[in-house]
Amino acid sequence: MGRSISVNHKSTLIVTCIIMALALFFLPGAAAQDIKKIAVFPFEVHSRANAALLQEALVKGLTSELLKSKNIQVVNQSAIEKIVAGRKMDEALALSAGRTLAADLVVIGSITEFGELISIDTKEI
Repeated sequence: MGRSISVNHKSTLIVTCIIMALALFFLPGAAAQDIKKIAVFPFEVHSRANAALLQEALVKGLTSELLKSKNIQVVNQSAIEKIVAGRKMDEALALSAGRTLAADLVVIGSITEFGELISIDTKEI
């Protein structure tokens, strides 16, 4: 299942709001007793801005919002980084790493800047 959101690129506050909105897509399906383990992988960044900084902000923001749910456990980023270090992120790698990390769900995505617009696409597998 994928999500795509476009907004005016005004400030970091907008990106933070988008992250919170993305997190809400993950929460409604969780059953009260069913704790899901989710692995959030670094997003691809297509922007003139500092890609590493944007990747880190997106992953941290999304992880922070997901952790607000009692039904979600998020895989530690250092564990993900050890598996994917130096490799091109794609769906197959995310699925393989997710299995290795015993994740119930993996989240991948991209952020693309189009002038004054930012598009954030996510895919939950």
